[in-house]
This record gives sequence, structure tokens and C-alpha cells, in this order.
Amino acid sequence: MNSRDLLIETFNNEIRVAVLESNILVDLIIERENRSSIVGDIFMGRVEKILPNISAAFIDIGKNKSGFLPLLEHDREQKQELDPIVEGARICVQVKRDAFSDKGPQLSQVLSFVGRLLVFIPGNGQISISRQIIDEDERQRLIELIEKFKETSEGFVVRTLAEGSDEQSIRIEIEKLKKTWKEVKVEKNQSRSPSRIFKDLEALKKVLRDYTQSNVAEIKFNDPETYKNAKNFCKQWCPDIEGRLKICTIGKSLFTKYGVDEEIEIALGRFVPLKSGGGLIIETTEALTAIDVNSGSFKQAVNPLQNARLINLEAASEIARQIRIRNLGGVIIVDFIHMNDEVTWEEVIQKLKAEFAFDRISCRVLGKTTGGLLEIIRRRSRPALAELFQSDCPECDGDGKIFNTESVVFEVLRELRREADCANSGALILNASPEIIRAFEDAKENTNPFSTISLKIIQNSIEEFSPDQFEIFFDGTK
Repeated sequence: MNSRDLLIETFNNEIRVAVLESNILVDLIIERENRSSIVGDIFMGRVEKILPNISAAFIDIGKNKSGFLPLLEHDREQKQELDPIVEGARICVQVKRDAFSDKGPQLSQVLSFVGRLLVFIPGNGQISISRQIIDEDERQRLIELIEKFKETSEGFVVRTLAEGSDEQSIRIEIEKLKKTWKEVKVEKNQSRSPSRIFKDLEALKKVLRDYTQSNVAEIKFNDPETYKNAKNFCKQWCPDIEGRLKICTIGKSLFTKYGVDEEIEIALGRFVPLKSGGGLIIETTEALTAIDVNSGSFKQAVNPLQNARLINLEAASEIARQIRIRNLGGVIIVDFIHMNDEVTWEEVIQKLKAEFAFDRISCRVLGKTTGGLLEIIRRRSRPALAELFQSDCPECDGDGKIFNTESVVFEVLRELRREADCANSGALILNASPEIIRAFEDAKENTNPFSTISLKIIQNSIEEFSPDQFEIFFDGTK
């Protein structure tokens, strides 16, 4: 298992988390206060409409978009009692996927509670073990430990981090998860509809809970307050990682220092260069994501088949990485360089499967189609990276993309702070599009977005600038 570092940057109601393995970015989480994830949250909702033709229902949970509830769960044997699905009825549901594009959040009636070592499913009745725990003796030991503390109807999923855990750690976690479930049951009976009755951990705590396996060497922070909050959380929930927390407030931003900002820029484009000279072209539509592998200048082997094999194996690793960084979901089709050898094809497929084994989100490599394309399906959980950063260009009929105003504002603030950190006096000149200047003026009505920046800031609205365009200058005379 490769050594892992976490970089956690907090600035102006935005948290950015980069997961590095051997100093290579493999995962990225970005969450903003006004668009925070509700995955894991539990709501008392109200059934708005039942659609028998697609075996689903729309549920009002008090958000802008109604939630989508598949009805297949009612067709399965469940020991957990489920609320009846009747139009107008109150119903308890949990968010399994955030809203994205024009689709509302996806819901489930089967509730689960995530801990660091275990996932508790009150009505499941079964014990499942992470596939990454491969030692059969250890798997059996963990099952026997959990059997000591579970009721017949209670189900548990043993997470990878539980490997090697002692009986006391397992017992304490089970007690905490059961206590949470009891509190939810009380809220369920007392709460109005629609309303939220359980809030899962905020982004920072989710990261500390879910990404801190034994191979994590350091967790680096740029913000003292976030670092303090993380220390307090670790003392209570995961004291074993408290010593790995580091504060880094001097010098460049963590994302700049470790090249993450450059990786984000690449991940927001359609072309990804490969070290060998080849490249990937990634295009996402509403229906699917298409990835085309190009050999470019790659000619390492004399044999064309061997060339194809080498470039496709390199591409397989990068494809898996880009899918995680971009948080792509749904159907993904890959057009590898042509290979007429089934042995080589299988080698490439197994390479992809190995890379996806450490993906936290369920991802299945379905295999080769009759047309020679590779089909992948990855579960959607949170919005894709591009959806967070980009919107349709207003001047090209939706064919192009520009950075949305919210994302540009965050980038402007980060750039202003980087510039301010390099000077003790003077002023910063911000020339930006009218859209960006208006966004800052609107923000000032509730809070001062420049409060963490020491220098005076002079704003100029430039009509000729495109909606996502800005520039920053330092003026030492002011």
C-alpha cells in the first residue's frame, strides 16, 4: 500500500482536500458552504408523487429539488420496518447521492450509520467485510467479534480500517452507532415533515473518518482554526491519527506547493497528457463520458501490438486516476488503442480493476463491447468536478464552458491572499468582469470577503472582460 498524505485547505467557506499517494494526486474533495453535501443526512419527507412505470417516487425533503426514491427496496425482504409509500404520507429517507445537473438527490428508505470502523444497518441482519481485508483468518475474527454485540436484526459492514482492531474498539463503535440510531428513532416520531432529523458529519470530519487509513503519513492544514477543530475531533474519535496532523501556514498554499492546482486545471479540460507522449481526450455528456486513448508520439516498441499494449496500460492507470479526481459517474466508455490479442485485452482490463480496487466509490469494469470499447459504470455520489467549477458559456449556445462566478470568486480570493502574503504595505488592484465585481459587492452585504487579506484592495469593473476574466496587480505606492 502506497504512502498517503492529505492536504486540507480552508478559505472563505470553502474546504479543499487533496489525497496524495507517493506525492501523486489520486482523489479530490471540494465543498462550499452554500453547496455542502447532504449525503448521509436523514429526512422526514412527504411523498409527492408515485410513478409506477419507473418504480419510483418523488419525495419532498424540504430542498429546492424533490428527492428520487427507487421502490425496489420494498420488493426485497427487509427486517427494518419501512414506512408505507402513499401519496401525501410521511416517510423517513436517507440521501445516498447529492443532486446534480437537473436531477434531485437520490434517496433510500434503508438507513445506515457510518463509523470509522463499521457501517451500521439496523434492519439488515447480516455482516459484510470489506473486500480489501483479504486475510481469511482476520475476516473470521472480525465476524466473531461483531456477533458478540449485535442483535439478530442488526447488520454491519466492516470497513477496511477495522483490520486489526481489538474487541474494545469494535464494542465502543457499535455502542456509538446504536446510540445514534436510537436518537434518530425518537426524532422520526416527533419531527414534522419535511425536515432533517439527522445530519452526517461535516466535510472535514468525514475526511478524517474516511480517509485516514494506516498508510496516511501526514495530514497537513493551512488554517489554524481548521487544524484546531481537527485535533479536537481526533481526540474523541480517532486518537491514533492525532500525531499525524501538521499545520503549515508559511510559504505557498499547500495546493500550489504540491502541484494540485495544476492538476485541477488539467482535470477541468478535455485533454490529459501522458508521460509517454500519448494522451487522453475526455468528453462528458448527460448520457455518458467518453474517453479516447491516443498514442501521440509514443513509439517505444518496434512491434505495433506491443506499442498498443504499453500505451494502453499507462492509459488505464491515468484513466482510473482522472475518473476519481473528476468524480465522474454513470456510464463511462473507453476507446483504447486497437488490440486484436485477447491476452493483452485481459491484461489491460485487470490493470483497470486493480486501479479501481482502492476507489471509495463503487466502480465496475463491465468488459469489452462487441464494437471493441470498454464499458465502466461508476456510482454517482457527489457532483462532478466540472459541475462545481463550470457553467455553459452564454455566448456560444451552450457548446462551450466558462468558469462560474462562484468558482472565480474563490480563485480571486486565493490569489489576492497569495499576493498579500508577499508584501507588508501597498494595495492590490483587482480588475475583473462586472459579474465578478457584483458578486463581491453582494457578498459584502452579509460579510467581508476580504477580511483575511491584510492589504487594501481596489476593485475596477472592466466591461470588456469575459464573465470569468480577472487580473490582479500589486501597487506599492498606495
